[in-house]
Amino acid sequence: MGLNTRSILDPRWIGHHRSISTGLQVCDITIYNENLGVRAYNATANTWTTSATAIWSGKARIQPLTKGTNRSAKTNPTDIREVEFQIDFNKNTVSGATAPMADLRPGNYIIVNTSPYDATLKTFSYVIRSVMNSSNPWQRTIIAEVDMESDPNA
Repeated sequence: MGLNTRSILDPRWIGHHRSISTGLQVCDITIYNENLGVRAYNATANTWTTSATAIWSGKARIQPLTKGTNRSAKTNPTDIREVEFQIDFNKNTVSGATAPMADLRPGNYIIVNTSPYDATLKTFSYVIRSVMNSSNPWQRTIIAEVDMESDPNA
């Protein structure tokens, strides 16, 4: 064997090290595709109802990326923040899921169901902005945007 003829990465590297990232996933999330559901406005109660479809559910690690950005408008002052979600490739727990990883797209939204160390994460609705990944991924990395004044439970 000549010098420098092997790859810098052992072919088992990605799979072998994946447990590092999955060990940090302590929150439970659900990813929805509202486009697959029906949304209706009730003018009497001033509420929206939706039959949004869950497309992925499972454990996640959540990491804020930047400081908040003020996107104030005179009619709607608001602060936005980018957040990174890391989820496992093959741990989709949605009942009836036919694939271990859903076809995630910008515009899908994420709800945090449990967060054992920071319950505040459950009070936001996150909108997916990017689902691009590394060529040597340990998990699926999702970039989402959160309106820090929007509460999905309200």
